Amino acid sequence: MLLAARIAPVLIFAILIGCAAGPVVLTDMDTTVDFSQFRTYEMMNSEARNADGVYGSLVERRIIAAIERELRQRGYAASENPDLLVNFDVFIEERVEVATAPVHVARPHRHTFYSPWSAHTTWETQVWRSEEGTLIIDLVDAKRRQLVWTGSAQKTISDRIRERPEEATNNAVGAIFAKFPFAAGKGSAE
Repeated sequence: MLLAARIAPVLIFAILIGCAAGPVVLTDMDTTVDFSQFRTYEMMNSEARNADGVYGSLVERRIIAAIERELRQRGYAASENPDLLVNFDVFIEERVEVATAPVHVARPHRHTFYSPWSAHTTWETQVWRSEEGTLIIDLVDAKRRQLVWTGSAQKTISDRIRERPEEATNNAVGAIFAKFPFAAGKGSAE
């Protein structure tokens, strides 16, 4: 009980910081590629992403809309004969965290030389389960069929994310493209 009272403020602070912070974003690119050659894009076929290929999920449609919005803002145009092919994938992984800490319990004891109280140490273990979502967006040179840029966003899936999936999708895609330094027909976003 004492451990819970001591850990609770720390956990609440960590959760608030985690909710306030954006996703962890990582990007990588082929530095030998001249990005000024790219002006158009096309989303890769959803059948390549979905085994059944019958329909796109709400998540898929939200991701596509957010990616297209980000690309259009950078001057890229959709095309049936594109310079870039755009693909994405989503992974959800369960995380389990375990922490064990000592708990000192003071007990009245016979009067000793130093103190009438003695401490007894026990160990308490806490287990936390969470889900972590990762969105990966790939840009592929359509002519060479080679990956030229990739970005990923990773974040713990909170109740807020579950309650506001469209907002969460827009935030994740926006965070990834915030690290995409290019605009259509230009070597940089300048």
